[in-house]
Amino acid sequence: MPELKQNQLQAIEMILEGKTDVAISKELNIDKSTLYRWKKEDVFFISEYRKASNDIREAIKEKHRKLLETSLEVLGKSLTDDKLKVQVAMNILKSFDMDRLGKFLYVEPNEVIDKNY
Repeated sequence: MPELKQNQLQAIEMILEGKTDVAISKELNIDKSTLYRWKKEDVFFISEYRKASNDIREAIKEKHRKLLETSLEVLGKSLTDDKLKVQVAMNILKSFDMDRLGKFLYVEPNEVIDKNY
């Protein structure tokens, strides 16, 4: 796959930062039609953008997964009343879309068995 030019890589970074096409074009000193063409017609630009976007999305998901895991561990250790533990656990589970949560937090079955919650 051909390498993208430096200004194309910068454009991808700016898009991911949420900058407008006008701001990107101005900062990179390119015509808006050039940026439009990259975004709509340049398969290598589109591919690199999608890869970068997916990398960011996966990094965010991993941070959220770790934060949730840590939060649940802290919460579990701080609760001493078994009845209250069940009540808190039920409230947490009710707050999640279980289909999405299952895909988000999938772990191997032996990992669940090995942990003491």
